[in-house]
Amino acid sequence: MLHDERRGFTHRYHNRKGVVASFILTPPQAPETTRDRVLLWNAVEAAETRKNSRVAREIILALPYELPAPAREALARDMSLWLVERYNVAVDTSLHSPVAGDGHDPRNHHAHLLFTTREITKDGLGKKTRILDDREQGPQEVELIRTIWETLANDALEQAGLSHAKIDRRTLDDQGIDRIPQIHIGPEGKAASEKRREDDKDDDDEGDKDGDDEEGKSGDKSGKQGGGSGDSGPAPAPAKDKEQASQKSREVDYKTIDQGQTRAELVEEIKRVNAERSKWPELPLAEQIRTLEKEMVRLDHRVRHFENIYAKTSLPNVIKKSIVAIVRFSKELLFTRILNRESLRLSEQESQARGVRQNFRYGQSYRAGIHEQMQTMKTRLKIMEETHDHSRKYKSFVDSIEKTLAEHPAIKFTESARPKTITDLEFSIRIKLKAGLLREGIPEIFKPSKKQSA
Repeated sequence: MLHDERRGFTHRYHNRKGVVASFILTPPQAPETTRDRVLLWNAVEAAETRKNSRVAREIILALPYELPAPAREALARDMSLWLVERYNVAVDTSLHSPVAGDGHDPRNHHAHLLFTTREITKDGLGKKTRILDDREQGPQEVELIRTIWETLANDALEQAGLSHAKIDRRTLDDQGIDRIPQIHIGPEGKAASEKRREDDKDDDDEGDKDGDDEEGKSGDKSGKQGGGSGDSGPAPAPAKDKEQASQKSREVDYKTIDQGQTRAELVEEIKRVNAERSKWPELPLAEQIRTLEKEMVRLDHRVRHFENIYAKTSLPNVIKKSIVAIVRFSKELLFTRILNRESLRLSEQESQARGVRQNFRYGQSYRAGIHEQMQTMKTRLKIMEETHDHSRKYKSFVDSIEKTLAEHPAIKFTESARPKTITDLEFSIRIKLKAGLLREGIPEIFKPSKKQSA
C-alpha cells in the first residue's frame, strides 16, 4: 500500500499478481527514511516544485528466463547496486514474473528499477543528477548502462552454466539481423484496445438510433427552440478537475501511434511479417538480393554469347527459336530488375540521409520507427521473392540452351582474331619494300634514263 500525500490518494498493490520481490537500495550514508517506500517517494514528490519536473527515472530489465529465480533476483540486485554507486541515488526495485492465464509470454521475467533524480545524502535528497539529461553525456551514459547490463547478465548466465545463451545490447539492425522487434503491449495498450472496442460498439449503437422516425427528431428540435427567458442551449458541463485534465493530457494516443490498429493487431502483423522473413536465409535481405542480381548479370553475359553464336553460326531452327526467346525474356526482366535496384538504392539512401539529419540536429543516431521498419521489410520481401523467382527461371532457361548447344558438337564458335597493331616504323619499312618490288617489275623501256633522272 502506498499513500500519495500530494494527491491524497492511496494505491493498493496487495492484490497485484506476479510480484516476486521488491527492495530499496540506497548509498551507505543515506538516512533510514529513504529505505521506506512511502516516505521516500512522498519526499521525492515534495522536493520538486516545477510543474514539468522529472521526479524519477525507470529502467526495465528483461531478465534471462533461463536463470533460476534466485539468480534472477541476484542479477537485478547487482544492476541496482551499480546504479546506486554510479549516480548516488536510491533505487526501488520490483521483480515481476509472467502470470498464467493473462496471455503473458511465459518467458517474460522482468524487473522495474525506479530511481530518484536527486542524489541521496546523509540529510536526505540532495542535488539533481544532471548527467543523464545532458545532450552530449546523456546518450553516452545510457549506452554505458546498457553495456553494464549486458556484462552482468552474460556473466550470470555463464556462472549458471548457460554460456550458450547470450544477451546483446545492440539493436537487431546493428547485429545485422533482419527481423522486426516485437513491441510491448502492456496494461495501457490493453486498456486502449478495450476502450476502442467499446467506442466502436457505441458507434454501432448510435447507428441503430439513427433509424428513428423523423417525427421524433422534429419534436426534439421544437423543444430546443421553445421560447422563454432561460438558456436555449444545454446546461454547461461541470469544470473538470485540473488533475484529471493534466492526467488525460499525458495519456498515450495508441490509436494514432499504431496507425488505426490496436496494439494486439500490430503485434500480430509483426509476427506475420517475421514469419515471412524466416522463410529466407538469415543473411540480410538486401545482401541476398544483390547476390542474386550479380548472378543474373552473369546470365546476361551468357545470353550475349548466344546472340553472337546466332549471328555468326548456322544453327538448327529449334536452337534459333530458343535463343530468340531467351533474349526476349532477358529484356523483359531488365525493366523489373532496374526498378527493384532503384527501389532498394533509394531506400538505403533515404535511411542514410535520415541518419545524417538526426545526428546533425540532435547528436544521436537515427532509429527507424516500427511502421517504417515494417514497410521496409515488406518491400524487401516482395523484391526478394520476385528476384529469386526471376533468377531461378532465367538460370534454368540459360542452362537448357547451353545443354542443347553441347548436344550439337558440329556447332563451333570462335571469336575472330583482333587485327595486329602496326607501328609507324613497321609501316614505313613495308612501304619501302613494296616500292622496291614495284621498281623491279617495271620494264626497262618505261624506266627513266639516267640523263632524265639527272
